[in-house]
Amino acid sequence: MQMTRWGIIAGAMLAMGATMMPAYGQQRVTSSTPLGSSAFVAQIGDTNTASVEQHAARSQSGIRQSGDRNSAFLRAEATSNAIATVVQSGTGNMASGSQSGEGILTLAMVQQGADNRMTAIQTGTGGINAAVMTQIGQGNTATLTQTGSSNQAVLTQSGNDNAMTATQLGGNNMLVWAQQGNDLPDLQITQSGGATGYILQQ
Repeated sequence: MQMTRWGIIAGAMLAMGATMMPAYGQQRVTSSTPLGSSAFVAQIGDTNTASVEQHAARSQSGIRQSGDRNSAFLRAEATSNAIATVVQSGTGNMASGSQSGEGILTLAMVQQGADNRMTAIQTGTGGINAAVMTQIGQGNTATLTQTGSSNQAVLTQSGNDNAMTATQLGGNNMLVWAQQGNDLPDLQITQSGGATGYILQQ
């Protein structure tokens, strides 16, 4: 399975398209964006929190949240071309994404359900680093760390109370990991040196 930059961006751009949208209910929105970059935030519900902090040229960040007590945080400190999006629906979900370094960095995070936790950290040294993370259910946790160049990851969870931790180091690593079910164990995957992994847990 080979992901392209534009494949990741196409998914990410679903949550983008304007500088700012109004929020409804009790909301908290903060945004810091340099010239040449854009940020989009849309929230519907109560007590949602969104924060976008960008220190990279030509960066794009988008957050869409519907429901109550959801939190989303995006940070970009790359040299340029950092693209990230968070889409959350439900209650009590939290997503945090941080991108820094060089190259092209793309990140898409999607959560549906309640009390899910998702964290992604990408540090690029060149090439295209890309990640797509999806959680559907309740009480799931996913953590991804990628450091290097041309690393790609797709993490998917469907069910309740699942956990996954993945780390990719170096260059040209590829990980596709899916969990389908409840109470599945965290395999704590680490890849380096151009490794490729395809994992299905049920």
